[in-house]
Amino acid sequence: MSERTEPTTTIFASSSTPPPNPELAPPVAVAAAAPQTSVFLPSNTSAPLDLPDSAFDPTPSEVGAAYAAATGRVQANQVLRTSAMRAKDEGVKVKPSWPNTKIRIKFSDRTQIERSFPSSTPLSSVYDFVRSSLSETSKEEGFMLYQPPRTNLPEKPIKSTVKRTRYDLPPPPPPTSLLDHGLAPSSVLLIRFENEDLNTSDRPAPLLPTLLSHATELPLPTPPKEPETPTAESSAATPVAKSEGKAAGGKVPKWFKGGKK
Repeated sequence: MSERTEPTTTIFASSSTPPPNPELAPPVAVAAAAPQTSVFLPSNTSAPLDLPDSAFDPTPSEVGAAYAAATGRVQANQVLRTSAMRAKDEGVKVKPSWPNTKIRIKFSDRTQIERSFPSSTPLSSVYDFVRSSLSETSKEEGFMLYQPPRTNLPEKPIKSTVKRTRYDLPPPPPPTSLLDHGLAPSSVLLIRFENEDLNTSDRPAPLLPTLLSHATELPLPTPPKEPETPTAESSAATPVAKSEGKAAGGKVPKWFKGGKK
């Protein structure tokens, strides 16, 4: 008679520390990439472009934009609209959406540094960027950023000195961000140091050696395309306009016949 074998049961004791759940694991902090600074040296070998007269003719899109802007100004200054209505329209005006703004700082020797900022960045951040790019001997030098010809952009907003005409309406806030200053989507700013010796054209830009080590020449602008010359075939295919003195069908109106002698 064979012996009966009892089934064996294996019991695994649970660990005091449960296995980690990948879904509940804390997120790993990833360091944000530092914004990249581009440095452009002035090009001494490139000759200025000889642009034809047609390059200065406005395109149809530019004419349409100018007409729309002029029409908007006329409508905003209509006589039958009160100043309160105009102020309300200015308050709800939708600003253009440019998430990023490219700022290029140009020194007196035509060396330029460039970096992209969020359009909501205050202008003071651009000043900090310039200071961090200056050499150790020039970091303490005072300077002013401006747009040509003489539009100064101070680091801190200046209180407006325009006399108010409506005291029942709140005064407009001073411009602080790059979008408020109209610098979006891209702008070139000039720098003027308080030390006049740093503003001469023969003085190299006081930048960090690490920035100057990877500087490149400023890329040349793309020359405009020459307008296409009409060929003999295209001229022959163009219909000839009818004379102004005749109506359709080549008949002269009776009222015009009576005046002719």
